[in-house]
Formats: sequence, C-alpha cells, structure tokens
Amino acid sequence: MVKNIDVTNKYLDHIRDTHDPAMHIKSLEDELRGTMGQALGKQGQKILRALRNMKEQLELYHKALEDGSDTTSLDAPHVLELAQKYNFYRKQAKTARWELIVHRQAVGFIVNNHNVVSDTYPIGPALPETLEQVQALEQQNEGENNMMTDEATQRKHITGQLDWWQKVGRWR
Repeated sequence: MVKNIDVTNKYLDHIRDTHDPAMHIKSLEDELRGTMGQALGKQGQKILRALRNMKEQLELYHKALEDGSDTTSLDAPHVLELAQKYNFYRKQAKTARWELIVHRQAVGFIVNNHNVVSDTYPIGPALPETLEQVQALEQQNEGENNMMTDEATQRKHITGQLDWWQKVGRWR
C-alpha cells in the first residue's frame, strides 16, 4: 500500500488515484489461470499426437499382416519394424500422459486425477518387437486358450501408494 506519512505528495496522490493493487492481483491471477490452461491444452495435444501416430502404425501393422497372409507373419522384418514404431509412439504417449497427470496435479486437480486421465487417454498394449517376443506371445496364447485378462481384475490388493490413496485415502 502506498502511504505518504510526511507531506502531501502530488505524485503519490496520483498513483493512489489511478492504481488499485487489488486489480493488479486479479489480472495476475487471470494470466496465471490462462497460462496453466494453455499448458494443459498443449500437453493434451501432445498425447493426442502420439495416439494418432500409434493408430496409424497399428493400422499399417494389421494391413501388413492381412495383405500377405501366407507369406507375412508376425516374425517378418517389416512387420517387426512397424511394431517397433508403434511401441516407440506408445512410449511417447505414456510419457506425455504421465506429464499431463503431473501438470494436472500441480494445477490442483488432485481428486481422481489418475483415473480421469487414464480413462480419457487409453493406451493399448505393446506389440511384440522381436522374434523372441512373438514366440512368447504365441506360447502364452496357446496356454490361455486366447482368453484376455483385464488389468483391473488382476489388481485385487493394494500394490502401491496410489492404490492405497484411491482405495483408502481421505476421499473414499
């Protein structure tokens, strides 16, 4: 607060008349909110870009498998290369999603943050990149009779701090 305790000063009187400190704080708050919103938006675009690249590579992967069903298999070099590209973009998407969780947490979205982001930006499983991974996947499929297991059903007990916080934390 601008105070003049000694004498009347025309300059300080002018400042008091034209500047309200509360308005400056309000404009700074608005600017900060806008900046935080832009950062969250850019992070969302980063995830969407990686997911779009993943989808393109996955479509090429499936097309390569379908085109030459007799000659093309999971262990063909060009199919494995497409799987590597897909997994590269998948890794980028997972990193960007983690960064979004951190940004949202820093901005103040702390209740159910992980679930909201994970549900909004789902990321598919990795594709086998090497011949050994292809063989392991085929053996796994034979052993399980092609039954898919859901990750959520496998986690029946608390496995870490995030699980504890979401199951037992103060919002439950």
